[in-house]
Amino acid sequence: MIQIRKYNPILTWSGERVAKCYARRLVGPGSAGALILLFPVNQLFGLLFGLAMMTIAYYRGKAYRGIEPELAQRASLARRLFLLAAAAKFLTVTTIFWGIAMGATDWQGAMEARATALHWIQSVPSF
Repeated sequence: MIQIRKYNPILTWSGERVAKCYARRLVGPGSAGALILLFPVNQLFGLLFGLAMMTIAYYRGKAYRGIEPELAQRASLARRLFLLAAAAKFLTVTTIFWGIAMGATDWQGAMEARATALHWIQSVPSF
C-alpha cells in the first residue's frame, strides 16, 4: 500500500464531522474564559461565568446531542476523545469556574500565580 502523508484511512461519517464542528465551536468561548482567568475572580463571578459557559455548551451542542448515542456505539472512547480534543480548554476553564463558584478554590488570577512562581524560581538559586 502506498503511504500518503496526512492520509487517514478511517472513513468518517457525518456524526464525526458534527462532533468535530461542536468541539471547534467551543474553542472561542474557552479562550475568552482563559483570558478572564488571568484576573482575580470571586465566587459570584465564578458562578455567573460557569452558568454562561454551560449555556453556551448547551445551545451550541444541539446537533451533537442528537448523534451522541450513535457516536458512542460506533466510536471507541479514544476516538471520541480525539474528536473532542479541541474543546479541552473549554472544559478546563469551565471546571475552574465551577470550582470557584463552589468555593473549592480562591482564584487570585493567573498573573498572581505566575508572579509567585517567578519569585520562587528566582529565590531558589540563592540557597
